[in-house]
Amino acid sequence: GSDLSRAQPEPALHTTTTGELTQMLNLKKRIAEARQNDEGFTLIELAVVILIIGILLALALPAFLGVRKTAQDKAAQAANKIALTNAKSLFSDTQDYTTAATPAALMLAEPGVTYQTGASTTSKIVNVQSSASVFEVATLSKGGKCFMLIDDTTNGTSSYVATMSSTFTSCATPTAMAAPTLSATQWAQITAAI
Repeated sequence: GSDLSRAQPEPALHTTTTGELTQMLNLKKRIAEARQNDEGFTLIELAVVILIIGILLALALPAFLGVRKTAQDKAAQAANKIALTNAKSLFSDTQDYTTAATPAALMLAEPGVTYQTGASTTSKIVNVQSSASVFEVATLSKGGKCFMLIDDTTNGTSSYVATMSSTFTSCATPTAMAAPTLSATQWAQITAAI
């Protein structure tokens, strides 16, 4: 036998009908229209998103700033409490703040804070004044408030915060400032004892 008898006929080419051609053209047309209509966000949509973000920021920012100021005030209060705790420890040995709770002795107990008899200008500098039975500390917070603690061994411990219409640039102990009877400054006792 010959190979010609086994030869298979070539498959017939598919011919596109008019209906199929119309469907393909319609599909192509729809794809082109979809691409043409896909323009992204409108100006109004973007303005609404920006407005929503602005409202959220307006609500969150004051809360954040309030927490920040509170933290700054707490740092100054903590420096005072550390100074008072160390001073009471030193006082227990001699029963005299003048000889025991000096800035040098306090710095040995807490080297991260500077103790001095001059005014406080940051929360890392604590103003210290003492007599035999009274120990006073004052610290300026970054928020501009002056925080003070007074330990009078005959009357107990008091804590004061000085507030003014404007912020302080330095802060000294009540004895140094003749507090708490300054006319320009309002004093509020914030706690009776530690």
